[in-house]
Amino acid sequence: MVGRRALDLTVDPAPTLVIEVNYTRSSVSRMAIYAALGVEEIWRFDERVMFLMLRADGTYAPTDASPQLPRLTVAEANRQLDAFRSMGRPEWMRAFRRHVRENLAPPPQE
Repeated sequence: MVGRRALDLTVDPAPTLVIEVNYTRSSVSRMAIYAALGVEEIWRFDERVMFLMLRADGTYAPTDASPQLPRLTVAEANRQLDAFRSMGRPEWMRAFRRHVRENLAPPPQE
């Protein structure tokens, strides 16, 4: 998609991961749209973080860990959300970057 202004699903692959933040309720069933596009994983936020995986039957089911970021669990994502709510943003950003380097980044290759 680099340098392009329009998405063409006949040429461009659907996203592998969608991150959805819900501030209002919509009458549109976005989950059905994501499934029709073949989006494999959805992270939803509505007070708490939830990871959903596309099943063979075209529906989404909750999962505890992200296949896209295998070391990231729902529990860890929600712990980070709680930490963000209790810290100032600059302090949380420093702590989160350190946490990613120490716990979530892939190990160095030899």
